[in-house]
Amino acid sequence: MIHLLEVDPSLTPAALNKLARRFAMTGGVELTLRPGLSADDLRSLVDIYLPQIEKFHGRNSEIRSSHAYRILTMVKEHPCVQKAARDVVESFLKNKAESTA
Repeated sequence: MIHLLEVDPSLTPAALNKLARRFAMTGGVELTLRPGLSADDLRSLVDIYLPQIEKFHGRNSEIRSSHAYRILTMVKEHPCVQKAARDVVESFLKNKAESTA
């Protein structure tokens, strides 16, 4: 059974990893943003998960499969995210992908 894990700013990266590992043992996990997140919540997610991916020095495929990358990609595509936050995430992800290629 695949579990759906809703992400919001109250879910720490450590708690996310713990839940994702537990769910992976019972069939898998998919991440989604909790419905109704405000622009401030989305910015908080960027502030939380951008440093997580900055520390990552793996291959491009490892980065793209990380929870932080997946969350930042969802935030970037969210219709409520402010343009400035979208540009920061998009620029960072592009630069990170190029640096590990």
